[in-house]
Amino acid sequence: MLGVTALHLAVEGTGATGRFEGLHHLPLILYLIPVIYAALRFGMEGGMLTSAEASLLVLPNITLWHRTELAWAGELLQVLALLAVGFAVSGLVEGEGRARRNAERAMRHLAVVNAVADLAGRAQSVRDFLTSACELIGGAAEADRVWVRLRLAGGAETVSEWPPQSGLPSSVSGTVVESLAFQGASRGFLGAALRSGADREAAGELLRAVAGELVAGADRVALAEEERRTLHELRASEERYRRLFEEARDAILVVDHAGVVRNANRAAGDLFAVAPEHLPGRRLASLLGDFALHMTGSADTGNVVSDVMLGGRSRTIAAAWSPILLEDGSHGIQALLRDVTREHRERASLRQYAREVTRAQEEERKRIARELHDDVAQSLMLMVRRLKGVLRRVDERFRGELEEIAAAADALATEVRRFGRNLRPSTLDDLGLIPALEWLVADVRARGGPELTLTVEGEPRRLTSDQEVALFRIAQEGLRNIERHANAQHGHVTLSFQPSSVLLTVEDDGQGFDPLVAMTGGGLGLLGMRERAELAGGTFEVDAAPGAGVRLRVSLPDTADASRPS
Repeated sequence: MLGVTALHLAVEGTGATGRFEGLHHLPLILYLIPVIYAALRFGMEGGMLTSAEASLLVLPNITLWHRTELAWAGELLQVLALLAVGFAVSGLVEGEGRARRNAERAMRHLAVVNAVADLAGRAQSVRDFLTSACELIGGAAEADRVWVRLRLAGGAETVSEWPPQSGLPSSVSGTVVESLAFQGASRGFLGAALRSGADREAAGELLRAVAGELVAGADRVALAEEERRTLHELRASEERYRRLFEEARDAILVVDHAGVVRNANRAAGDLFAVAPEHLPGRRLASLLGDFALHMTGSADTGNVVSDVMLGGRSRTIAAAWSPILLEDGSHGIQALLRDVTREHRERASLRQYAREVTRAQEEERKRIARELHDDVAQSLMLMVRRLKGVLRRVDERFRGELEEIAAAADALATEVRRFGRNLRPSTLDDLGLIPALEWLVADVRARGGPELTLTVEGEPRRLTSDQEVALFRIAQEGLRNIERHANAQHGHVTLSFQPSSVLLTVEDDGQGFDPLVAMTGGGLGLLGMRERAELAGGTFEVDAAPGAGVRLRVSLPDTADASRPS
């Protein structure tokens, strides 16, 4: 600038402009060099200040050599042109510099966003990802601390900061906070405590730029973390299932929809006397015969007990199955098989033993009832008749006492006959179940019990002796419960002869009870009735509730005895 000014003064002072008219324009043109340099080097401020300085340095020349007429106006226009060129060049340079800085900032922001996305692909947990992302953002934004509070897609909320345990700032001075909005919803906020001299605007732009990727990355990491946890739990569950499958004491078969075995455990190999690895690929029907139809013919859960020929011997197999989804996505079943031959035979033996014990008890009752009727009761009646004969011959002084003895003997004989009938009424053996039930109902009524009725439905027929005894004893126990415990006003006995079964119902309108409590509370009445019904090949049901009365239902299959008269 000084050199150009010196040249300008020399040209004007020596009068060179007289000989060379355009020479005095040269210094003004040369002033453009430092103006453009300053604009390029220092931006808008440098260019404008240099233009103003050049204009001030030109003013002495105007006042000294160009005061005449309009010469000063021409020189002034040149100064203004110099200022205009300096402003234009400075504006262009400033615009290009700003665009370059914005592009560089955008590239830095993009690099941070890409780095955050890369972190999301490598992080093992949401906390690790957010802490690393905060550190990355802190370095790019020139921040001492960065923190984030984020609500994940699953609803869980997490807080992370960098440096760790730095906590949230107590003051908002020097901080930049941006909302974490993702897909139109606010999910939290991201904040940074800037260092002294840091660009607050640039830091805000960086936080806004990285916010979306931070939320999306955290959701991806949370999803990946959940997938890893689910996969780990699935593998652990599969391992537990595999151990249970292999170590189970019952045979387990996995069968596809075509009835082909897909998998089998060691117990299945033991059941079929085949190595477990040789069972897959075989058809279930080739192993179990028609028994397999129960399982392959049903798409629902089921169970069945049946006899099967295994290894040339008849075995009783209990099977339970349920539908499953196989590894290839097709449908199949998982069947559990247990050899219950021994248990089944022992249970059958116990039932047969119980039948024999019950039959022996009934025979003993019949014998005792007959002896009471034929011996004890007859002897008592003979004693009563002899006492009455003696009464006609004794002195009046002894007559009253003997009459009391005779009455007591008569009452004892009546009680013995009643006791004998309760043990085993001869009516049951001689006339059948219906007359025995009629006597039973009349006997309870005669003792002042509840109002009882008996209804017979269908075509009456004689049953086997065991069935008639079972039904009579169940009815006897039911009526005894009504008389003693039900506090009922009315009771009803129904004997229904159906085409393939016989149904006995005993019901009352008494106070009722809870069947579960009665069954498990130590009482033997209901258990005894159920056992009698099952020993006779039938079923026993109780329909009762507190305050709603009781209904007992016994159903026996039709095994009418044609040899016994109806």
